[in-house]
Amino acid sequence: MTARTTPTRPGPRTDVDVRTRLLDVAERLFAANGVGADSLRAIGREAGVSSAAVPYHFATKQALVDAVVARRGEELTRHARDRLAVLLDRPEGTVGTRDVVDAVLVPLVAMIDADPDGGLAWVKVVTQLANNRDVAWADLADGGPTASELFHAAAVRALPRYESTAVQFRLGIAMFSMLGSLAGADQGKPGGKFGPAGLDPVFVEELGRFTAAGLAG
Repeated sequence: MTARTTPTRPGPRTDVDVRTRLLDVAERLFAANGVGADSLRAIGREAGVSSAAVPYHFATKQALVDAVVARRGEELTRHARDRLAVLLDRPEGTVGTRDVVDAVLVPLVAMIDADPDGGLAWVKVVTQLANNRDVAWADLADGGPTASELFHAAAVRALPRYESTAVQFRLGIAMFSMLGSLAGADQGKPGGKFGPAGLDPVFVEELGRFTAAGLAG
């Protein structure tokens, strides 16, 4: 006679990276509902992980937000900083506003095109944080010049006739506008500015031209 076994509830999954799963779900929920809408518990439930898994990886909601931003933001910052450093090595009078814009826009577009849904969700999250005067993405803590410092220095090169403070204001306006346009790329008719393959190249080109023209005044 075969002994009967009592069915047991499945335990936590061990075939997934729980931290990555939490980051993926948090990024999606933050983008869709707003950063402040979902609790850690709700994010864990949506991710399908145990209630103990969330505080194990992220002790606070802010820690999770910071991790979502840093996951893509650190690499993005590194690429942007490298491009800006190249601009600053160029001779005087050879840096234009489009060069400055592309130093940030090109890495952003590459990130989105590599992972369209996740990349666009990240831009939506960062845009929300920027609009709330929160940190958009952290600079690398490696002792080198920050991306913000390099960005401003490159813009001053491109706009020699303006005072440094005016350049700073122009940069803020231009970048907020560019981020907002990228964050809304999935709005409107399907297959327009954004699709399964990422951003439409024509949209990207026009966004770069428009932002550079606005920065130049």
